[in-house]
Amino acid sequence: MSHDSNFITLIGEILIAGTSLPSEGDDFVTFKTLSGRTFSMYHEQDCCESVRIVDVKGNIADLLGVKIVSATETIDGAESYESATQTIFTLVGENGKAVVIEWLGESNGYYSESVSFIENK
Repeated sequence: MSHDSNFITLIGEILIAGTSLPSEGDDFVTFKTLSGRTFSMYHEQDCCESVRIVDVKGNIADLLGVKIVSATETIDGAESYESATQTIFTLVGENGKAVVIEWLGESNGYYSESVSFIENK
């Protein structure tokens, strides 16, 4: 079972091993925390869309064992033939290291291009 959660929920959490190392082309990321919480970032694909990670700046390994002090999500339209949504998630640890995960969703405009971030229960 899961429920919707804001990305900012990661602020104050400490990421641990078992957290996915996101890379280009992925469509699912898992975050595990020292407090025992697990979060998922993904998109439920439908027939006529594509939503995936197109870029990762930084290394999530630099944030393992470090308290997260900032977690932001930015959503913007992107240049595309029909419809596109760019979603950028940025995590910053108390060590000053940052990871930026950029998703791109493309469709004919009828389907969702959003990225879900939920806490798994």
